[in-house]
Amino acid sequence: MSFKEVNRLRKSGHLEEAAKLSQRDMAFDADDEWNKRGAMWVYYEYMKLSVERNNISEFLIQLEKISELDLPPNEKIAFDSVAWSIGKLLFANDSIGISVLDKIFTFIQTFNFSRPKDSYSFLLKAFKKHSADWDGFCEFVNWWGLDNFQQSDYESFVMDNGKKIPSLVESIYIALSKYLLSKTNNEKQIEDFLPRIEHISNTYKKMQYPPYYYGLLLLRMGDKDLFLKAFIPFVKKKQKDFWVWSHLAEAFEPTSEEYFMCLCKSMHCNAPDKFSIGVRQKLADAMVQRKMFAEAKYEYQKIIAIRENEGWPLKEVHKNWLRQSWWMTSVAVKTNQQLYAKNAGLSNNLLYTDIPEQIAVVTNVNTSKKVFGFSISKEINGFSVYAMFDYIPKQGDFVKIRLKPKEDNKSNFYKLYSLDKTTDLPSDEIYKIISGKLVIHKTNSFGFIDNVYVSPQIISKHKLANNQEIMAIAIQTYNTKRKAWGWNVIDIEKG
Repeated sequence: MSFKEVNRLRKSGHLEEAAKLSQRDMAFDADDEWNKRGAMWVYYEYMKLSVERNNISEFLIQLEKISELDLPPNEKIAFDSVAWSIGKLLFANDSIGISVLDKIFTFIQTFNFSRPKDSYSFLLKAFKKHSADWDGFCEFVNWWGLDNFQQSDYESFVMDNGKKIPSLVESIYIALSKYLLSKTNNEKQIEDFLPRIEHISNTYKKMQYPPYYYGLLLLRMGDKDLFLKAFIPFVKKKQKDFWVWSHLAEAFEPTSEEYFMCLCKSMHCNAPDKFSIGVRQKLADAMVQRKMFAEAKYEYQKIIAIRENEGWPLKEVHKNWLRQSWWMTSVAVKTNQQLYAKNAGLSNNLLYTDIPEQIAVVTNVNTSKKVFGFSISKEINGFSVYAMFDYIPKQGDFVKIRLKPKEDNKSNFYKLYSLDKTTDLPSDEIYKIISGKLVIHKTNSFGFIDNVYVSPQIISKHKLANNQEIMAIAIQTYNTKRKAWGWNVIDIEKG
């Protein structure tokens, strides 16, 4: 046995002499553990050289030789060193042939790598780099084992330019999801993967994209209810991106209001025309179904113009539009932007169904600042901006609103998630209809109906007279000077 001499020659740079001596030892006794160990480190040195020279063919030869040694499981250092070399080779090349990936995977399947460990994670990162076109990637990850991540693999990385790089865990789950979504007739694979990505989505909230792909996989399996539950939190985070609304639309029937609303919201995100052309196509088709021919013609004309501008030829489906009878008789609208905006304002009703609607009365409106005041109860009242909604509130209107609880009591501004006019009545704690004679103060211009205050502005606006019979809307308001609640007329029903 010449292991020590083989090792000495190898470390001193006499690799060829070490190889010859190792070959003699292996010819004498190929099953001897020390002879195998000596041969392995010789092959490994040649492997390192092939990485430095980017000689993929030589690398595969040496890796195959190591594989054929059938090393015992306790050779952890040897296996982990091989993992580093494989990773370096794969990272050194932007493009690696699929056959090379298949061979490497075949050779290492019996290696007893240390796990979890940096070298093992590095091996996974390296294969992930070439996962897009490799059909064996899913099998490789299953072999690698999703339970073998280190804690550091769950952490994202921020580059010097501020760009955030997803963690290894997130990137692997994204890659696996893309792979599963790209295949057909693989329901069993998706079914097995769903509990894992669900766990990642629910446990690691800082990871952006697992909920997105979890939702798409659920949709692929036909579970639209679970899709909405999983996907909507992602849409809340990315609601300015047109493509998330296009995906959300897939959960609804093409004839539904929700489907139409999602596509309009997608277009309202103002993505570049060449990217949103698919969404525009779906929206145009939905408009035709709704007999909104003038609006549909606008969309189709835009699609044709975009394709011509990008140098894309018209397909038969596009040419067929020009033959439709409605096309001949319809005049396109100048723009659909207002339609997009109207439906975009309603989209929050899809996203925030977990926040209960409450009935409020509009107490005042500032049209220049697009701010309105509202009151739900003595505890919940204040102001909010209405500019993002397709509805301009008026004093005295009843509205359904979803609002975010205030983070502090210093501000009286609320963030609203939805705003719709309603005929439902607010709580009688803050609202009532009153009737009676208006008594105007002799020296001042305010008045009262019984004990309900009527401001000078209300009296002047409606040209009210003393002792006039009035029916009015009254609400409870808080008088900051008197530090007390009282009833105030905010509008006149009829006189």
